[in-house]
Parts: sequence; structure tokens; C-alpha cells
Amino acid sequence: IGLASHRPALNKPVAVATPTTDLLNQIPKPTGTNATDKTLVKWIDKARLEPNSDKAWVNLGDLLMQKVRETSNLTYYGYAESAYNKALTLNATNGDAMTGLAWVYGGRHAFDKSVEWANKALALSPQSYIAYGIIGDAEVELGSYDAAFDHYQKMLDIHPDLASYSRGAYLLFITGDLRKGRWLMQKAIDAGGPFAENTAWCRSRLGMMLFSDGNLLAAQQVLNEGLKSAPNNMHLLSVMGRVKTAMKDYPAAIKYYQQANAIAPEHNTLAALADLYRLTGNNAEADKQEAALEELHTRNQTNGVHDHLQIAQYYADHAKNPVEAV
Repeated sequence: IGLASHRPALNKPVAVATPTTDLLNQIPKPTGTNATDKTLVKWIDKARLEPNSDKAWVNLGDLLMQKVRETSNLTYYGYAESAYNKALTLNATNGDAMTGLAWVYGGRHAFDKSVEWANKALALSPQSYIAYGIIGDAEVELGSYDAAFDHYQKMLDIHPDLASYSRGAYLLFITGDLRKGRWLMQKAIDAGGPFAENTAWCRSRLGMMLFSDGNLLAAQQVLNEGLKSAPNNMHLLSVMGRVKTAMKDYPAAIKYYQQANAIAPEHNTLAALADLYRLTGNNAEADKQEAALEELHTRNQTNGVHDHLQIAQYYADHAKNPVEAV
């Protein structure tokens, strides 16, 4: 291949692969033009230029976790975990890196480790409001709602913003206070944030609240408003699929689910598509969606994500694989 013509000049240092450069080279190069991809490129470059900056590695980890939120690509958990661990090797007392690891483990549903790392962060900084939120998230998932109320309230007291409002809103909703839940989710939307996708997610949750209350027209209105500014947001598209299904507009529901699935295949979307295709007589396509769902579950296990409850519930609901479901 003409190696001689590619020989480096003698006055230039030859790049040597290191664990740091290996990690940065493994991260998929962002190709989008949204704020998340632009900021991710910035922190990849920053970590490359300043590999001994623990702050650069924490910020890189945070952007990788934002990618998980926006794409449901769970391989980013591993990259984020490595970035936070790199920050801790540089500064063992970096509370933000500890909070980041708590975030990673919470996303993987390893709640014991999530709470452990969040408590480590709080021991260093009792005002770490995100750490309180992550502990509350674990408690919500484990059904400890009273404890979750306490931790979310601490989060709100320290820093009322989109993250704390939306957590409180969801907890109010699942414990039966729909009116206050909707009110607080609207406050989260109004507060906004650095990434438009997070506001869109809050709109999708507000739409879901209205859907659950049977107010389909209001839910559709909220979702349409969100899709004007975020037409490719998978959360808005997926909830709109649910609304259209409830309206018995099955072709529209399939279209919205297909759009969401094209952006990021996700359990609920694949399951809904399988059911819709089965309902409308397209059994061949339903079988494809079920196969994709099972493949996704296997891939998630490889990435350390424990979504066993979801696949077990799917099997139970569809009278499939009872032994494996149990």
C-alpha cells in the first residue's frame, strides 16, 4: 500500500496507542447536527487533548449517557462507565464521576450498585441533587414510593429544574395524583434544558398521563405540539402510536411505531408493532417484530442491562415460553 510514502517525518512524534485513545476510538463518531452530537464531539476532542483532566472525562460520560437517553443504544452505557472510571483514576474524590456511575448502574437496573455510588457522591457533597434523584429512581423501580418522595423532595429543594420536576411528576402520577402530576410535568416542560430532546421526553410523558386518563384528544394535541419541534423524537412517536391505537386508527399507529423503531428499536415499540400486525392480519410481519424483540433482549443482556421483567411479561401476555417466563 506504499508504506514508504506514509512514513512519518522524523521531527514529528509517532502516535502510540494507549487505553485512553483506545476508548476514544471505540466511541461511534457522532454524525448528527443536534446539540447532543455537537457537544459530544467537543468533549471527545477535549478528552483527547487533555487526557489528565478528570472534568473532561466526566463531561464526556454525561454526553454518552445523553446518547443513551436519545437513542436507546445501550452500548453507550459501557463507554460512559469507562469515561467515569477514567475520571476516578485521575481524581478519586470526583463526586460527579461517582454520580455518573450511579446513573449508569441505574440505567442497567443494577439498583444496589446505583444507590451505593450515589451515596458515595452524597458523602462528598450533600448538595448533589442528581444523586438524590438517582436514589429516588431506584426506589421508584423497587416500589419504595415513600422513600422516593423523600429523595425527590430533597432534589427539588436543592435544584428545581426539568430533571427534578419531571421525576416528582412521574411519582405523583403513578401513585394516583394525576392532576398534580400533570401540573408538575408542565413545569418541567416550561423549565426546559440544554437538550431539546429532554423537553420532548417530558412532553411524551405528559401525553402518556393524558392517555392513561382516557383524554386521547388532549394527549394527541400535546404530542403534536412536541413533534413540531422534535419530529424525530422516538418517545413522542411511540406514545403517539399508543394514542392512535386507542383511537383504532391502526394504519397511523403502525406508521408512528415504525418511525420510532427506525430511530431506535425499543422493547415497547417492537411489542406494540407485533400486536398491531397480528391484529390487522399481517402475521408474517408480526413474527419478524417478535424475533427482533427477542434479539433485542439478548443484546441487552450482553450490554449488562437487566430487562428480564419486560420479556417475561411479554411472554406471559402472549402465552409463549411459560417456563422461560417464570
